[in-house]
Amino acid sequence: MSETQVNTETIVCNIKCNNCENVLPPHTVKEHLDVSDPIHKCPHKQEENIHLEITEKKKPYINKSKSIYWGTPLHIKINYQGWYDPCPYPKPLWDGLKTNWLEKGKVFCNPPYNNIIHWAEKCYHEWLSAVLANKDFECHLLIPARTDTHYFHDYIKDTAEIEFIRGRLKFIDLKSVCDNATSAPFPSIICKYKNTKKDLSIKIKILST
Repeated sequence: MSETQVNTETIVCNIKCNNCENVLPPHTVKEHLDVSDPIHKCPHKQEENIHLEITEKKKPYINKSKSIYWGTPLHIKINYQGWYDPCPYPKPLWDGLKTNWLEKGKVFCNPPYNNIIHWAEKCYHEWLSAVLANKDFECHLLIPARTDTHYFHDYIKDTAEIEFIRGRLKFIDLKSVCDNATSAPFPSIICKYKNTKKDLSIKIKILST
């Protein structure tokens, strides 16, 4: 066997790491003989340091435990100038869930994501009121695309038109809780509730003849 073959042959020894007292992993003869080789550094400690570096790195995602105040991205908000916002920031003294949306005509809602069910329910009932009252009404609800939830099936699926947003939205960090770009960790959708006033005069004429 040549010297090169010997040096590259993998061996298993019982040498323990000086740092952690664990047995070193399999290594070549050359690594075993060369004390300056990285094999003699603690591989277990290196793996631990890599793990710590990954876990300690700040994620550029929304941290809902720190804040529920995330502003609508400007490229979306610009499409709703003049629309009524029932949950603006800073939080007003009045409760948007208790106001009359129907009289506003057009509503855009980017609700607190810790209470989506009540805002979806509000959108549904305001739309239903518009249908029963035969009034023009449009409401757009910006929420995560959680199509497996009860509120999606109860208040959205059969009532609203769904616009799936491509990519992940970068919401505005209204409380400055993140150092990096606040990309949402979820896909988003805009649920569009719409009712158009119907001309009932034709039906009245037909019934009167």
